[in-house]
Amino acid sequence: MRIMAREGVGLRKWLLPLVALAVLIPGQVSAAEDDVDRDQGSLAEALKKGKVTVDLRYRLEQVSDDVSAVADDDATASTLRTTLAYQTARWRGLSGYVQFEDVSNLGATNLHNDTQNGISERPVIADPKGTELQQIYLRYRFDNQVDVTAGRVEFLFDDERFIGPVGWRQNHQSFDVAMVSVLSIPQTRLTYVYLDNVNTIIGSNLGMTSHLLNARIKIGSGELAPYVYILDYDDAAEADRFSTSTYGAGWDNSWKIGEKWSIPYHAQYAMQQDAGDNTNNVDVDYMRFEIGARHKTCWARIGYELLEGGDGQGKFTTPLATLHKFNGWADRFLATPAGGLVDLYVAAGGTWGEGWSAMAAWHDFSADNTFDDGSGNRVDDYGTEFDVQVVYKASWKQTFGLKAALYSADDSSTLAISEDATKIWLWTGYKF
Repeated sequence: MRIMAREGVGLRKWLLPLVALAVLIPGQVSAAEDDVDRDQGSLAEALKKGKVTVDLRYRLEQVSDDVSAVADDDATASTLRTTLAYQTARWRGLSGYVQFEDVSNLGATNLHNDTQNGISERPVIADPKGTELQQIYLRYRFDNQVDVTAGRVEFLFDDERFIGPVGWRQNHQSFDVAMVSVLSIPQTRLTYVYLDNVNTIIGSNLGMTSHLLNARIKIGSGELAPYVYILDYDDAAEADRFSTSTYGAGWDNSWKIGEKWSIPYHAQYAMQQDAGDNTNNVDVDYMRFEIGARHKTCWARIGYELLEGGDGQGKFTTPLATLHKFNGWADRFLATPAGGLVDLYVAAGGTWGEGWSAMAAWHDFSADNTFDDGSGNRVDDYGTEFDVQVVYKASWKQTFGLKAALYSADDSSTLAISEDATKIWLWTGYKF
C-alpha cells in the first residue's frame, strides 16, 4: 500500500499554483460541512459539493543544544508548511479525500540538521523540505453503523500516547491502512486497523505488518479505552527496537463541583512484550495517573507517568505516538532510555480576553532503574524541564504562537539526556 516517497520535485512544480488557484477561485468546489457529510443523489453532485481546504503554517525554530555530538550548539529553521486538500461529499455511503503537502525553507537553509540535508555539525530540527502526497483514501459508511477506510491516512487514537500524526512537526506522520470502525454498539466505538506502512516525519517509509485494536466505551459519566497494538516491523533493526505487543486500557472521568468547577482525572495501565521479529526480550509496563481542576477559563493538573525499563527486561516504547505532547517539549525523551522513564509533572493554563490562551508545565525526569550509559557512568536522575506557551487566535481566524522549552540535565553521562537544551518557537497559521 506504499504510495509515494517523501521528496517530490514534480509535485512541487504544480502544488503552489494549485494552492493559488484554490485561493483565487473560491466556491467553485466548496461546500458547507453538512453537505460534505450528507449523501448526495449522484456521483457528480458528490464531486461538485466537495470541499477544498488550504492550510498554511510558518514557523521559526531556534535550538541551543549542549550535546557533544555536534560542533555547533545552535540551530535555526525557518519553514513554511502548505497543504492543499479536497474532500468529496458522500455518494451511496462512499467518499474520498486527497491531500498534498509541501515543506519549504524560507531562509536559514544551512543553519540546522533537518535529518536529510547532510548538515551534521548543528542540532536536529526535524522539518525536512519536500513535497508529497500526504493523504489519499476512500471511505465507505454503511447505514451509519460501519465505516471502512483504505489508503494513506492521518489518524489518532485517544490522546495520541500510542498512535498519532505528530501534528506539531511540519511534515505530519501518516499511515497506509485498511481500517474498520463499528458504530452500531451502544455507547461504543470499536476500531480495527491493519497497518502496512508508516510515513514518518523525516520522509522515510517503515514497512510493517501490524494490527491495532482500539475501543471507546462510555460508562456513566466516564469513558473506558481498552486497546491492543501489535507492531511487527519489516526491517530487522526497527524490529529489534519496536516490534512489540501492547495490551492496555485508559479511564477518563470528571467529578463536578458546583456549576463552574470540575475535577477531571485519568488512569492508564499497559503491558508490553516483544513480538514479531524482535530478537530482544521485552517485558515491561506503562502507567499514568493524572488529576486536576478545571474552571471555565483556567485549569491545572498534576501527573505521574512511568515507562518501565531495565537490564534483562527491555524498555517500554511508543514509536507511533505524537511524542512531542508527552515528557517535555524539548523532545529529550523521544526514545525511552535504557533505564526507563519516570515523569512527575505539573501544568496549568487558561484563557483571557478575545482569543488569548497560555499554559506552563514543569517536569522532573528520572530513571525507573539505574543503568550504565556504555562508558561506565551510572545514570539515575535525568533532569528537569520548564515549558511555556502563549497563543493568540485572531478574529480573522489566524493563529499566532510563542513557545519555549528549557531542559536542565542532572547526572553526567555521554547521553543526550545529560546535556542542557533550550528551544524556542514562533509560528503563525491560517486555514481556509
